[in-house]
Amino acid sequence: GVRAPCGSAPAPVRRSPRPPPDGPRRDGRARADPCWRRAADDRRPAGATERLGSALSRIHAAELEGKKAFTEVYEQSARREAEASDKRASSGSTLGPLDGRVVSIKALFDVAGTTTTAGSATLRRNKAAEKDAVIVERLRNAGVVIVGKTQMTEFAFSALGTNPHDGQPGNPRDRTR
Repeated sequence: GVRAPCGSAPAPVRRSPRPPPDGPRRDGRARADPCWRRAADDRRPAGATERLGSALSRIHAAELEGKKAFTEVYEQSARREAEASDKRASSGSTLGPLDGRVVSIKALFDVAGTTTTAGSATLRRNKAAEKDAVIVERLRNAGVVIVGKTQMTEFAFSALGTNPHDGQPGNPRDRTR
């Protein structure tokens, strides 16, 4: 049980709806992500470079839907961002709680040097964005590792996930869903 300090009432035990990283999944299957296995094996959190490597392997895996889910993958810049995050973490000077987290950006937001398509074939002819959207800039300033842009419905007009130009990806982590 939980010991209360100096006669005060014990603190309530909060249970997370998610299993711990080293615990089983709700469906009883083993975790397939190597970062989960590593964390379970040595109780050391995976660094940004390792998490990025895991994400990239899932994106490029032929048996998964990652290639359909991503319209662009920024592998080189993401590796630089992850390495910089790991250096900051090892020196004890992180940029905050998002530093080193690997995320993707919907094709609705400007990323400097890339064309913002918003899921539309007609926008593919537009010139590349000159600067990042405000949210992308804020994420970068927080140390987030941006792995790529993900597909979306044309102009974000639907919540169904269908796109006549890019196909319809399934769940990138589990093709059966």
